[in-house]
This record gives sequence, C-alpha cells and structure tokens, in this order.
Amino acid sequence: MRLCIALTAFLLTLSCTPGPKEPTRIKLPPDVARDSAKVWYSIGKDYLINKGNPDKAIENFQRALSYDSSFTDIYVDLGWAYIQKGIADSAEMAYQTIAQIDPKDTRGWQGLGFMYGIVKKDIEKAKLYYHKALEVDPNNNDARFGLAKVYEQAGRKSEADSIYKDALANDPANPAINRAYGFFLVDRGDHQSAIPYLEKAYETVKDNEDLNAKLLECYLKVGGKNNLTKAIEQANWLIQKDSTKYILYIQRGDAYAGLGKTKAAEADYTKACTLADSVASVWMKKAVFLAEQKRYGEASKLINTALNCPDADRPEIKGPAYSLLGDINLNQAESLRGQKKYKESLDYYDAALSYYGKAIAAGDPRWAGYASKQKERAEQLRLKAWRKYQGID
Repeated sequence: MRLCIALTAFLLTLSCTPGPKEPTRIKLPPDVARDSAKVWYSIGKDYLINKGNPDKAIENFQRALSYDSSFTDIYVDLGWAYIQKGIADSAEMAYQTIAQIDPKDTRGWQGLGFMYGIVKKDIEKAKLYYHKALEVDPNNNDARFGLAKVYEQAGRKSEADSIYKDALANDPANPAINRAYGFFLVDRGDHQSAIPYLEKAYETVKDNEDLNAKLLECYLKVGGKNNLTKAIEQANWLIQKDSTKYILYIQRGDAYAGLGKTKAAEADYTKACTLADSVASVWMKKAVFLAEQKRYGEASKLINTALNCPDADRPEIKGPAYSLLGDINLNQAESLRGQKKYKESLDYYDAALSYYGKAIAAGDPRWAGYASKQKERAEQLRLKAWRKYQGID
C-alpha cells in the first residue's frame, strides 16, 4: 500500500523540479542486464527504506535502469523516492512509465491516481486512473483504498465512506484499511462506530502511537466501564512511550475519574500540572475536578493560578474560569442560606454575581449564555436570602 498511504507531510511540499537525466543504457544480454539491474535496485531500496536517503536511492535506481529500463519494480520505488524529495513531475513520470511498459500493472495507474488526487487535487483525473486500476484488477483493494483517500481529502465524505465500505467488504481484516476508516469515522465525530475498526487494526499493529492515541480518544468519548478501562490501558502504553506529554495524564485522569477512582485521577491531573505549569487549561482541568469533589477552596486557588498563566488572556479561558468561580461562590452561598446564615450568604451571592458578570464580559458565547442564566438565578436566590435576613419573609 505504499502508493496509497503516503505521508501528507511530503505531499504539501511537492514541487515541479525536474529529476536527474537518465544514465546511458548499458547493452548486455537480457538475463545479465536484469540481474545487474536487480543488484543496483536492491542497493537503492536499502537506501530508501532502511537508511532514509532518497538521494542515494535515486542514484542507484537510475543506475539499475541503465541496465534494464523495463524493470517496473524500480519505477515504483523511484516514484516514492521522488515524492520524498518533493519532485512531483519526476514521480509522476515514473508512474506513467510503468503504465506504458505494462498497462496491466495496476501500480502505474494507482501511482497516477495518487499524484492527481492528492498532489494535484484533480479529483476527476484521479478517479479515472484509480478506476483504470480496478478495470485491470477488480479485486484491487489498494486502488479502492487510494480512491477513498482521494475523496476524503476532497471533502466528499459520503463517497469516501461508500468506497471504504467496499474495500472492507473485499478485505475485512486489512489493518491499513480498518485504521484509515476508523480515523475517517473519528474525523466525522462518530467515535462509537470507529472503535471496532480501530480495534481490528490494533490486532495486527499494536505499536503504532497514532492508532493507540485514536483508540484512547474513542474510549474516552464513548465512555462506560469497559471503554474507560481500555482507555487506561492505552494511556499506560502511550505514557511508557513518552512520559512528558501532559495530555496523556489528563486523558488517563479522565478515565480514572469516570471509573470513580478519584485518588488516581487527582494524581494524574497533578502530574499534568507539573509538566505544563504555564498552560491555563491544565490548571482549569484539575480545578473542575476539585470543584466536583466539593473542594471549593482548593479549586478556587487553582482557577486563580490558571488566570495568571501566560495564555489565560483569552475568552475560552476566562469564560469557564469566571463561570466556575461564580458557581463555587453560589454553592457556598446556598449552603449558608440552608444553614439560615443569611447575612454571611449575601457576600458569597455578591461574589458569584461579580464573577458571572466577568464571565459574560469575557466574550465566549458558550460561557456567556451559561453565565447569564446563572447570574439571573443568583439574583433571585440572593433576594430570597436578603428578605430572610431583613425578616420580611
């Protein structure tokens, strides 16, 4: 599937720089020429795959072609080497040569489909070439996979979905297709449907960080005891790979919290704060957790820490921060009113109203709406407490 799952990072930098000139052909008997070509091709492939040196790979592929220019395997890897170098036209020429030498070799058509669909963004031509590959081999799942990726890149989600399903119907155990379709479903927000496809891919490819991270995301989104337990397993594996990523501790903390394991959750949130002590959202995460545990004093301190972070001066931080401070003070006011401590409760009501006002002023529409409703509620409750304090009611 090399042609179908090429890295997007390479695609965005492709240029039209011409490749090197082909070397002079060396005339030998056909069997000797092919054997010589295989030697240089093997050396080039080692540079490309194992040593990550596309320049040396191209040099050796060209030398192999000087012995046998009809050896199509060379053009497949030559095209990929040019892609890694960002030389689009030469990569396309390599795939065209395959199609010219052997029209029944689907790799040429697939390579052209890839170049037009992903690199040149010409969806119609990409369709033409991928369908040509399927005409040659109706069971070619690589071509279906490539076509689905083209539609996905073009934003034609329903068509991509249909082709992914066709590919899976033909090869349900294929880890690359299951992985790609799972990622596709996650991008569409359908985390629950994505899980079985990602898990199928995971059966074969367990050590892929992106796949593990996507499974972790899905398990957390869907929730439930079984999924949250799996989320912890995925987070553990990812933390073993890189223990410096604070987001992993937040995610594992969320899983622990969902399972009611509050001590473990708090430990992970604390670790995240240690790793990202200047990131406001991390402090807010732990503050929300503590507020849910009714540890209002500790939560308030963490919110103020968050508001003093370098990245805190933005609506998406101030909105929830001031809203939560409003809620904390409102809860404390209500507790005092319930104890008939009406005078003491008024100060907390006033603080809550002030914080809700700040949340509204922060300008985040999501939190402004919430804070407005809470402010109105706090005003009504304060009036009741004030009337009790004044002896009116």
